Amino acid sequence: INDNGKVAFIAILDNSGTTVGEGVFVGDGSLSGAENVSTSDPPATTKTFGSIWINNADKIAAQYRITMAPNPAGVKRYWKSGNSWMADLIAKATTARQAITIDPCLPQDSCPQTVIQRVEAFDAIWDQVSMNDSDVVAYTGQVNLDSGTRYYNLTAQSQYRHTSDAFALTPYHTIGFIPNFSPVIANNGEIL
Repeated sequence: INDNGKVAFIAILDNSGTTVGEGVFVGDGSLSGAENVSTSDPPATTKTFGSIWINNADKIAAQYRITMAPNPAGVKRYWKSGNSWMADLIAKATTARQAITIDPCLPQDSCPQTVIQRVEAFDAIWDQVSMNDSDVVAYTGQVNLDSGTRYYNLTAQSQYRHTSDAFALTPYHTIGFIPNFSPVIANNGEIL
């Protein structure tokens, strides 16, 4: 709930008794009812929302996950423009990898090498997100190394940055254990 009395929540979408997915809604208790803010995202039974946050500008951050390989996940920010709800991608994660062939011996010789590279900085994004009144979203991204080691980056972003390097997303704080907290970002950018 924000200071304007608006509440954001996740609800199951139903079509004649059949569950068709989940949606993100906002309402203020008025007779007009709650609005589905995630209308730009088609519902699917394989898509779940983990958590949401509404700021005092009535913008909503939502963490989502697709339960099919390569297990994409992300964070979107929803805001209203006129009578329509719009969405920005803030963060993205996937377990997908891509093969890249490089040839460091060119132009004198040829010695092609194939390297497997991550597609996004994170393999997963943990459920809990928060957003301040400057629209900066705090979240925790999980990185799975080929060695089997996992680490977690607590970070904050106001827009999506395509990179395969988790350390390129700043600011961040690396955590070596499974996080059991809900990050809350203040208006000054500090994360609790």
